[in-house]
Parts: sequence; C-alpha cells; structure tokens
Amino acid sequence: MFAGVFTLEELTDIKGSIDADAALYKSKIAELRKFIRSPEEIEAERQNFMTVASTVTKEQLLKADFDVKRSTLKVFLDRIDVNIDEGWVQLSGQIPALRVDLATGQFC
Repeated sequence: MFAGVFTLEELTDIKGSIDADAALYKSKIAELRKFIRSPEEIEAERQNFMTVASTVTKEQLLKADFDVKRSTLKVFLDRIDVNIDEGWVQLSGQIPALRVDLATGQFC
C-alpha cells in the first residue's frame, strides 16, 4: 500500500487512465497544429489576395456570392462590434476603425 491511500492495483489503474488522457491530448494537439499558419504564410496569402483583389471591379464584387464577400471582409477586418442598444456597428482591422449608424447607414 502507498502511504495508506492506494493499493498497487489502484495506482496502476490511475496511471493507466492518466497515460490514456495524455495520449489523447497529444493527438488533439497534433490535429490542431495542422491549422497553425506562420506569419510568412499569412502574409503570402494576403499579398496573393491583394493582387487578385486589385483586378476585381466594384460591379463584380457586388455580384459575388456571400462566401466571396465574407472572405473579402476577413482579409481587411479583425473585429466587428455591434451595439444594438445604441444602434451602431464598428469595423476594425487593416482599415481605420469605422462606426456606422444602423438607422441611417451613415458613418459616425
């Protein structure tokens, strides 16, 4: 008995459970690492997008489907704050922060 708390069998069971959890967590970490991109990769994607975006006309963008518009916004925006009570939306990111009045659609 170990300090009167666990028997050898109980300790072996606990260690086995801890080892199984550790293996699971290592596996999950390896899966998550696949999604990590280096700053260089992100910058290369941004530069590629900017090159393509510079050739797109306003009319083409207005006709684009929702996924294209969302992807475009993700390049430029880091954060979108919405305040329903005060009636405004604030966009922040690669562009200077903009606040839009929801009632009028005008910039604040």
